[in-house]
Amino acid sequence: MEENKNNFIGIEKLSKNLNLSRQKIYDLIKNYKLPCYRFGKRYSFKLNEVERFFNTKKLQ
Repeated sequence: MEENKNNFIGIEKLSKNLNLSRQKIYDLIKNYKLPCYRFGKRYSFKLNEVERFFNTKKLQ
């Protein structure tokens, strides 16, 4: 993830960057409280918050 860490990215780009399915991203939002923002019906993510989330959480 080499973009500016304060930029927002969408779920498609996040799933490609993390090599996770879109459904897994939705599950993380719902179950593990992955930090995200809603703009209308779309989820957006800040890279620095996503990195912090994965560095502090132990996922099964």
